Amino acid sequence: MKLYKRLSVILTMGIMGIGLVSFSTVPGAEIKNNSDSTRTVIETGADSGSVHDDISPEPVATATPTPSPTPEPTPTPAPNFLQKNSNTKISDLVKAYLAAKLTCDVDSFKDIVTDTSALRMDTMMKQTETVLSYDLRDCYTKRGYDPVNYVVYYVYYVNITTLSSPILAFDSFNVNVDENGVYRVFTGDIDDSVEEKLQLLNQDADVQAVISDVMGEINREMEEDETVLQYWQRLYESLGIEPSNQ
Repeated sequence: MKLYKRLSVILTMGIMGIGLVSFSTVPGAEIKNNSDSTRTVIETGADSGSVHDDISPEPVATATPTPSPTPEPTPTPAPNFLQKNSNTKISDLVKAYLAAKLTCDVDSFKDIVTDTSALRMDTMMKQTETVLSYDLRDCYTKRGYDPVNYVVYYVYYVNITTLSSPILAFDSFNVNVDENGVYRVFTGDIDDSVEEKLQLLNQDADVQAVISDVMGEINREMEEDETVLQYWQRLYESLGIEPSNQ
């Protein structure tokens, strides 16, 4: 298997490419790159529910049997479709986070993340040492589970000092909205039960479809331009990530 294909497996694992290794407390989740995934990406979602009217039993003249309890209706779960570029506050948060990464300064994150002590600045320095700028392309969101209000998947361009054209990247993080309506990247601890639910969201067909599309673009970049392949290879080596043989 060619090296660019092995690297694409690494990029796909954990949905984060390399982004979430910047957080010491955020676990990765294995993501399967499924090109056959069904896509359902919308701009807005609507909740739905069911209504049930209780009906009293007719009186019986000869006897009064104990009526069977009326079954409670099963609530219809609210749809949680992946939404594209539908929340400007989240898009602005992604842009602010990427800009703060370039500074490699903890103070730059104080209004962007929930806990700056969870940031791994040494890793960020390795990630950004040849980066001139980041440009956000698309931002996808799903509702999460408290304290994570949103799971965010974002596609962006990386402008590198050694490359003439920007390269594509794909990362993810969790977002918390506090009681004042302030959006921040969530970098705190997550209960195991919540973590499990969040990881299941990553396996949704609409998320997998976006991952498949972006990974296809990244793979083509690496296949067509050896310098792009070399960039990813050097970055992963600096982060201590070994190519997979899958």
